[in-house]
Amino acid sequence: MEINLSWIVLVAGLAPVVLTAPELSETINHSNVVRQENKAIERARNESMRLANQSKADSQVALERVKSGCIPVVTKTDLKATRLAEGVSVATQDGNDTTFNDGSIICTELRDTAEVWGGKVFQVKRISPEHQEQYDEVYEKL
Repeated sequence: MEINLSWIVLVAGLAPVVLTAPELSETINHSNVVRQENKAIERARNESMRLANQSKADSQVALERVKSGCIPVVTKTDLKATRLAEGVSVATQDGNDTTFNDGSIICTELRDTAEVWGGKVFQVKRISPEHQEQYDEVYEKL
């Protein structure tokens, strides 16, 4: 029985591929995992940048609001400084249960500003660290 040299070369050439198929599969799987991790990191980085830019813009709006003469407010229940949240009701700093006109701009000692519509807080904007000193200087004069 005569063995063709080309068959021997073919079998010898395929042997390493067949023997490394599981390793090749693992490498491909690992590459896919790394690719997915890189995509997740990129999405997180993009979201972080978007939030940082939004925070900076919100801070600028808040600073303009306090400079324009916002109305200092406190919580309605215990008359303490508070963080503003969408949809809550507030009272003036002296504790009067004032009805705010729609579009009134309010602010807090804790560096939050917002608009009042229908007696509720909307469009809350907070001061970032870079604007805190300016905010405090203006707020103290209100």
